[in-house]
Amino acid sequence: MISVIDCGGSSTRFGIWDGQKLSQVITLATPSYHRHKDLPIEELQKLWLTFLKKNLIEHKNCSSISIGFAGPVKNDSSISFSPNIWGPKKNRLSIETIEKFLEKPCCIINDLSAAIIRYGYDDRYQSYKRIMLLTISTGVGSKIFDITHKELLIDQHGRSGELGKIHIDNIFIPSASRSFSGTLEKYASGLGITHLAKICSKDIELHNIQASKILRLCQKGHSEASRIINIATEILAQILQTTILSAAPEKIFIMGGILQDNGNLFKQQLISSLLKLKIYEYSKSELEELFELGYGDDYSGMIGAGLYAKNKGY
Repeated sequence: MISVIDCGGSSTRFGIWDGQKLSQVITLATPSYHRHKDLPIEELQKLWLTFLKKNLIEHKNCSSISIGFAGPVKNDSSISFSPNIWGPKKNRLSIETIEKFLEKPCCIINDLSAAIIRYGYDDRYQSYKRIMLLTISTGVGSKIFDITHKELLIDQHGRSGELGKIHIDNIFIPSASRSFSGTLEKYASGLGITHLAKICSKDIELHNIQASKILRLCQKGHSEASRIINIATEILAQILQTTILSAAPEKIFIMGGILQDNGNLFKQQLISSLLKLKIYEYSKSELEELFELGYGDDYSGMIGAGLYAKNKGY
């Protein structure tokens, strides 16, 4: 059995993976930079490791630990930085240091990379050559998995797929009647949608609410909330069209915390925004087939981490 951990910027999930199913799943708040801004990065990393060790005490029968981590993970399994967990500074944390502290063999993978592995080994999707996972959460992320060769398409530094970090430059969005510049996640993530409402809407009701609430209002027919979501998906579509044509995924799974209750609404709005761009004769039916909502159980990171560890011989 393997201890599996899905460590995000806001919450961390612990579970035990027996190769077939998860058990003893718990979710706790991650001791992150946002909660301890006065601590230097070295202390934050020690705090994080202590947090992991404390919550692995009950996993006595597990032979190893597999961690899905919210940040770039290099080929040597070292972590150099994580803005959401350790803040803006960099301080390399090696796999040797992690294993010594936790006193068990460990393997580490990016959290989104772990999540897409679950889809890549799902029997339902084995007829596809290449799949993509798109997350709309605190940020905007993506990963691509080659099912034919059972390979994650990623560079040696673990940076591939960070769509939210792509810079847009003076892109004009008709529904907003203005242009936008900056990183994609500034406008298309959960925080980005909240930011859009503040800068694009005259409706004060929308200025201080979370993106999930804006989506719920959109679902209820709130016209201004619908316009904000439309702006966000039009900006996202500008970047996503390049990925669709260059990487040629045959299935794109959409997931993320803000889409928990209104994922289908966001998916349809995104398809509508892509159709406006007239991407190389992609029809509505083709885009409907291309996009699919991801699992809604929040277990993909842990299951993927378990599969990753199993494939590496842990």
